[in-house]
Amino acid sequence: MLIQEIGKKFGYEKPDIDGVFATGWQEAHITGVLAALTQKYPAYIEDGVRALRKAPVVYCSEASRHATIKAAKVCGLGRSSVKYIKVDASQKMISSELEKQIELDVAKGLEPFFVFATMGTTGAGAIEPNK
Repeated sequence: MLIQEIGKKFGYEKPDIDGVFATGWQEAHITGVLAALTQKYPAYIEDGVRALRKAPVVYCSEASRHATIKAAKVCGLGRSSVKYIKVDASQKMISSELEKQIELDVAKGLEPFFVFATMGTTGAGAIEPNK
């Protein structure tokens, strides 16, 4: 019920609102990566990483926690699947740097599938831009 109300505040329609509350950063990161994997690769639920067509890439800001690496390892993607994106002086991810990295990765035959946006970094409380 609370998640539904939060979703409405952000302008989502009821059928499109879903989510979970996590007990901490690590659980939230694992949940995020698993949700993205099952959304992008529905066969992941049954076949695990064997269902992935190409090497997937997770993006996060340089200011994000190490939990992203841990989540990638736990989900079977490995440490190299995580790409850190430069941040500005306010510790916010630089959107143009993300775009450049995605273009480079696509050219290498990798498959971008998830951007870990931060809503309040530990060190600075920075929130990623919405572009």
